[in-house]
Amino acid sequence: MAPKNTYRVPKILSGERADIIVRKALALKGKKEGAEVYPSRQKLLNLFDQKLVLFDGQPVEASRRLSAGNILTFLPEPIKKKSERKVCKTALPEILFENEYFFVFNKPAGLAMHGGGGVRETEYTFADYLLQKYPYLRDVGEDETRPGIVHRLDKDTSGIVLVARANDAYDELKYLFTERMIQKEYLALVEGHLRESSGAINFSLKRSKNSLKRVPVKKKDDDEENPLVKDALTEYQEVVRFKESSLVSLHPKTGRMHQIRVHLKALGHPILGDQLYGTKKIHLDYPHIKRQMLHASRLDFDLFGTKYLFQAHLPEDFVEALKSLDGFAESGYDYEALEGLLPNKGVA
Repeated sequence: MAPKNTYRVPKILSGERADIIVRKALALKGKKEGAEVYPSRQKLLNLFDQKLVLFDGQPVEASRRLSAGNILTFLPEPIKKKSERKVCKTALPEILFENEYFFVFNKPAGLAMHGGGGVRETEYTFADYLLQKYPYLRDVGEDETRPGIVHRLDKDTSGIVLVARANDAYDELKYLFTERMIQKEYLALVEGHLRESSGAINFSLKRSKNSLKRVPVKKKDDDEENPLVKDALTEYQEVVRFKESSLVSLHPKTGRMHQIRVHLKALGHPILGDQLYGTKKIHLDYPHIKRQMLHASRLDFDLFGTKYLFQAHLPEDFVEALKSLDGFAESGYDYEALEGLLPNKGVA
């Protein structure tokens, strides 16, 4: 069993909350051991919730204020059962950019962002990839099971993902997403032709009573007062029209779970290959398309005074789906017109 750790509260921290004192104590311990340790607030609260921080032999509340000379005892965390090494069954994420603040990845379809929400414990996730390649990300963000992850994509949606490298960048990026100051663009292949070539879908969303699915709330009624009903807004623009389908550019102004997929279905144009929100007709007419043809193609934002714009190229299965559509050849549309969004060739 790992030894206990003790920490005597110095005068400079007298009157501070126990969680703040523990955070500084762990940072000091890490510095002495040659490691950067600055745990997230969620990780700190977990220590208190598990009663691993003691004062006078009793678990102490995170909010308790302590005095100089008080001694805190940190108990060792419970040993986790060793699990079998997970194996990635998809392509690995492609790194598009990195600096001192964040990474930009192009996530492949089929890779879940993190555990929970129906993801099997044995399934390899994007979070597993991050922790294996960048172990220090464990201390970035609100939860070590979502290391540095500031936003998410559905498992079978491909495209751009931002990952913070430090807590200050994490907090700022979360703020930008919350305040809708990050511009997002998606590309989707949808069933049919939109009545209007551009417009906005403004249906609120709520969770289905019997599943993880989201359903639209199309009109003002008593349900709109339910705190579980979330406003959702998606702007769209038709890019090209094929015989029985369309390529659409989408700009979600809110970040609700399954927002684009539900909004397009509500509009009468579900995404090709969508196993959850698609129609029987889609599955019969496009049997070769095995996942929703939705790709997070672009992010545009300012961070710490610098403007950034990133594009993630289309994966091979999306390109092949495009070329397989009825009317693609006759349309005269050249998918290479999607400049910067084609798969990289010859890149190691």
